[in-house]
Amino acid sequence: MPATTVHEKLLETAQRFPDNDLLVYPGWLRERWALPQASWTYSQAVSIIDALARRYREAGYGQGHRVALLHE
Repeated sequence: MPATTVHEKLLETAQRFPDNDLLVYPGWLRERWALPQASWTYSQAVSIIDALARRYREAGYGQGHRVALLHE
């Protein structure tokens, strides 16, 4: 089996099932974090992840750099 990254698997699944839910937030969590929606589809998640990756690349980060994401 060829080595793949999480991102590659996400892209593969998004191509096959773009409108399927990837994340579904329970009501209490949605209220606590003031989330604008109750779920993300695979295609929405890929768009958000690609935008974050683009911002990191523009800031000078690349392959081999480690970054952390903090959600409040």
